[in-house]
Amino acid sequence: MTVNLMAQAVSLDNVLTMRQQHIIEIAAYTGKGDLENLKPALAAGLDGGLTVNEICEVLVHAYAYCGFPRSLRALQTFIAVLDERKAQGIEDTIGRDASPIKDKRSRYERGRDVLAEISGVPADMPKARYAELAPVIERFLKEHLFADLFERDVLTYAERELTTVSVLAAMGGVEPMLRSHMGICRNLGITQGQLEQMLAIVKQETGNHSVGNPILLKEQGSFAIGGTVQKRPGTYDNSKFAGFGNPIEEGQTYHADHAVADYQIPVDAQPLPLVFVHGYGQSARCWQTTPDGRDGFQTLMLRHDYGTYLIDLPGRGRAGRTTTESNVTPLADEALWFDIWRMGEYPRFNAGVQFPTDSASMNQFFRQMTPDLSNHSNELVTSSLHSLFDRIGQGILVTHSAGGFPGWLVAAKNPDVRAVVSYEPGNYIFPEGEVPESMPSLTGTLQGVGVPMDEFLRLTKIPIILYFGDYIPEVLPEDLDADDITTPGRDDDDGIDLPDNANGVEAWLRRIGIVK
Repeated sequence: MTVNLMAQAVSLDNVLTMRQQHIIEIAAYTGKGDLENLKPALAAGLDGGLTVNEICEVLVHAYAYCGFPRSLRALQTFIAVLDERKAQGIEDTIGRDASPIKDKRSRYERGRDVLAEISGVPADMPKARYAELAPVIERFLKEHLFADLFERDVLTYAERELTTVSVLAAMGGVEPMLRSHMGICRNLGITQGQLEQMLAIVKQETGNHSVGNPILLKEQGSFAIGGTVQKRPGTYDNSKFAGFGNPIEEGQTYHADHAVADYQIPVDAQPLPLVFVHGYGQSARCWQTTPDGRDGFQTLMLRHDYGTYLIDLPGRGRAGRTTTESNVTPLADEALWFDIWRMGEYPRFNAGVQFPTDSASMNQFFRQMTPDLSNHSNELVTSSLHSLFDRIGQGILVTHSAGGFPGWLVAAKNPDVRAVVSYEPGNYIFPEGEVPESMPSLTGTLQGVGVPMDEFLRLTKIPIILYFGDYIPEVLPEDLDADDITTPGRDDDDGIDLPDNANGVEAWLRRIGIVK
């Protein structure tokens, strides 16, 4: 039997030592301010061989990144742990203190050179813009952080950087700094595999799925689903050419009316992926990011380990090849949508609206809109979604606005739809014979659609949640129905008796951002 010792060594190099794992857990809980879980982590670190001074050094180092309050609270928690262990007869090893500094150069020079050593960036590089704006903080960084702290040899440089990255990842919201220190870790010999293990520990121990955690994908891709094929009579003659925009169609085919799915599956994915269906005038892009550049639903849920499938419905976005003959006319309608989506009364935003109000974000928002080149056939849309679930198996359907209605139709027939999350669905299905009276509105009459009872009852077998985020004033205008479930002034936000609950539908309604 031959053993590849080199391969075995590489594999071991990609695994964090128990000492490193203890440091990471202690630093992460400190950065998060989670004293309840920090306490057992401190005890585990002592039991695992860390000395009192080494743990103190981790907690002191953390203050440079999460502040004095959390560092001091962590030290106070450590005192309580030591007192409890002493009362139990446990004698913990104090360990050595930092060696005296013999380098006679100034603290600034020493810190400057330490930073250059650990980062691999020459010390004579141009200063960052923050250093030009506030020179004093650049001096503090060099003299205090990289001289006073990093020169304390109770911890190695690599251990200090593991502490730093763990604190930053647990805190979240400091991604540029986090990426920078992950680069320093690599420069100090921490492998990519060890970094991924460290971030997994932080994620598991703190529950932080923030943007600070890189998304590790197992698989991604794109494919078309559903659609039609037309074939022209005759025989194709490749010797004839009339222009790319004016083909001779005889004997040729035309694939169209399909949807398009982009998917990303993370490592260690949750059992059920999320299938995102956009609303009117939109495409899959609306799930990818917010107009002001924050993480969209796709990224947020990938960080929670859900596989995601983003759909462009037939005739929208990248699924624009249709069998419908239409003229795309540039119709100015953005003020209308501004009002309909209750951002305000164009161009005035409602006071306190959570939507970004800057011009750059509004520019991005309106440029998310896309023409609808489809024939508006629910059959085409639902058949595409059925084809998707036939391909991927079970999943959770996430719909928005006009995407909500075909979502109900699919969920009522397809057993692979295991749950529905619907954001402000545009219409609803009801059992035949139980469809409510129509509701007039400015944009047209809202009329529910009846389906056979056996189809409707499928919805009783899966959880359903509806979200409404709206802006309705305390004093209702005359054109708003005081009995409507989206109006304010109700005390039963979490317990509204939805009409279909009488048939056993397990449904919740959540309203977000209603002005009281």
